[in-house]
Amino acid sequence: MRLWAPVVAGLLGPACVGEAIASAATEVRLNGVLVNGLAGQTLEDVDVRFDAEGNVWIDAPRYRVDTVEADPAVAPIPAERFWLVSQDADSRGHTVDVEINGTLVRTIRSGDATVILDLAPFLRVGRNDVVLRAVAAPDATGGPLSVHVGAGQNRGGTIDLVNPEASLVRRAGRSERDALQRAQIVVR
Repeated sequence: MRLWAPVVAGLLGPACVGEAIASAATEVRLNGVLVNGLAGQTLEDVDVRFDAEGNVWIDAPRYRVDTVEADPAVAPIPAERFWLVSQDADSRGHTVDVEINGTLVRTIRSGDATVILDLAPFLRVGRNDVVLRAVAAPDATGGPLSVHVGAGQNRGGTIDLVNPEASLVRRAGRSERDALQRAQIVVR
């Protein structure tokens, strides 16, 4: 299966604006601490500012940031290699949770803007367990909601996934039961 997902600013909805800004920034700092791996997080009552270099500064007085030492034995994952991509054909009532190594990476819901997420911050060298879990939606309507995880390339703003490692498609009338798709991604 070949999956194409356009990455065009005009097609991204408001839900993707924060991710687009963060991915274009040189650095993201939360309460002055350099952070990464904030995907899928919601912070309330915060101030956000951008400096001249495009860095994002998030002032969140209600939140504490703990730092951890990086494991020097863990090699960096090549950016733009493994992706999470969703496609929603006007579905209603579906929810799919995406987990990597037991950590919830993202919840995809009917009506959300297309999700295109670089999975590098969530992967480690070696075997990675991926779970796509759909919650039962007996009253689901509309077209299908598709979620794909796999290796791909960014080809001029289009993510090209060839044979994704995990795919889950939810359709109206076939969503009376929970569904589960398990896969493994091996990062060398």
